[in-house]
Amino acid sequence: MPLLAVANWTDWSTEGYRAAASKQKWLRIQTGDHLTPFYSDESLALQKRFFDHFLKGVNNGWEKEPRVAVQVRRPDGTTWRSASAWPLPGTRAERWYLNAATGSMSPAPSTAAPAEKSYAGQGDGLTFSAPFEEETEFTGSIGVRLWGSSSTSDMDIFAAVRLIDPQGRDVTFMGNSDPNVPLGLGYLRVSHRAFDPARSTEYSPFHPHLASEPMTPGQLYPVDVGFTEPTSIVIPRAIGSP
Repeated sequence: MPLLAVANWTDWSTEGYRAAASKQKWLRIQTGDHLTPFYSDESLALQKRFFDHFLKGVNNGWEKEPRVAVQVRRPDGTTWRSASAWPLPGTRAERWYLNAATGSMSPAPSTAAPAEKSYAGQGDGLTFSAPFEEETEFTGSIGVRLWGSSSTSDMDIFAAVRLIDPQGRDVTFMGNSDPNVPLGLGYLRVSHRAFDPARSTEYSPFHPHLASEPMTPGQLYPVDVGFTEPTSIVIPRAIGSP
């Protein structure tokens, strides 16, 4: 069955596209709230062309429509990009390493001795940051591996990828139900840390949530946290960190 999937950088819609078995499927990832972009004149015209082609047999050139179109975000606006597939062809998975001793992050692993930081469960958590010396784009899925321990038998991890300007302020974006969202959000209850390797990727763990495995207080556990959706951002030179 033909599929036109309209996704948002702040919802789950891309998973439906990836799982669909259809050979005739198109994906459009946009930004903004949940309704306005979907019902814009441009989007309605796109949907009408899709239905006219497949339901009425109208020869309107739909077969030439790019299989994937994504709205790439920048702090000062967006640009559209067409592609043949999702993830975008040429995407390179990249690891960034967190340094607990300095609160920094880097694409190169630290050579310093292992370190750890702690925080109160109701506190502000931890932040790791890095400046960018040249314009950098991140478009794709996000995941984070942490080694965590708790003074209790369970804990919830909430992870956010943020863009910070030179004055230390968060640069936020319009989300599907919130006018001020970061670049990405992920969360996991550590007792549900088990993941299915067959359905997971290096940057996107799949947690089946079939069992609860309590933590032993004080013991370190590897925890893979997936984010609800992929993200897209072009970071200007030296504006801040993802």
